[in-house]
Amino acid sequence: MPLALRDPDEVKDYTPYISWRPSVGHFADADGKVEITSEVCLDLPTLQLGWRRFHNGRFEFVADADRTSYTAKPDDDKEWKRGFKVNMLCKKVFGDANPMREWSDDGATNAKAIEAIWKDYEEQCPACDKAAVVRFTGAVPVSFGSSTYKMAGFDLVKLIDRPAELDKNEVSGDNANPSVDATPDTTEDDDEFI
Repeated sequence: MPLALRDPDEVKDYTPYISWRPSVGHFADADGKVEITSEVCLDLPTLQLGWRRFHNGRFEFVADADRTSYTAKPDDDKEWKRGFKVNMLCKKVFGDANPMREWSDDGATNAKAIEAIWKDYEEQCPACDKAAVVRFTGAVPVSFGSSTYKMAGFDLVKLIDRPAELDKNEVSGDNANPSVDATPDTTEDDDEFI
C-alpha cells in the first residue's frame, strides 16, 4: 500500500504514468497492477514517437517533429531508445481525481502493441483527429527470436471527438488549450469511459 503523502484529489498538475509489463502481461502504475476493465479513450491524434531514456532517476523523451519524421538520436548516449507516448483517459479505471495516464515505452513488445492499434486506427480514420475508444482484450503472446512475451491487445470500438480532458495543461492541470473538435458535453455513450 502506498504512503498517503499527498491528497490524491489535489494531485492534478501532472499525468501519472502507466506501463505494460510484457513479462507478466498486465498494466501497472506507481501503485502496482492496474486492471483495465472498461473501455478507455486512447488519444491517438497526439501519439508521439521519439527517443526515450531513463536518466537521473526519471524518464526523458525527445519527440520527433511528427509521426512520419525520424529524428536523429539526441547524443551518443546508448541509453536512448526509440519509443512512444500516448495518453489514456478513463474515470472508471483511473478514478475521478486524475482520470488520465501516460503510456510511454521503448520496448519492442509495447511498440508492436501500439503499431497494431495504430494500424486499425489509420484504416478507420486515415486523416482525422478523432480519439479512439478501445477495449483491452488481454495479453497476446508475441515472439522475438526464441523468447515469447505478452503484448497488450486492444480492439478499436469507435472514434469520437477528443474529450477536453485530454488537453489538460501539464503544469497547472487546467484545460488551457481545449481542442476545437472536443465537445463540451459528452453523450451518454461517451460518458461510459470518461
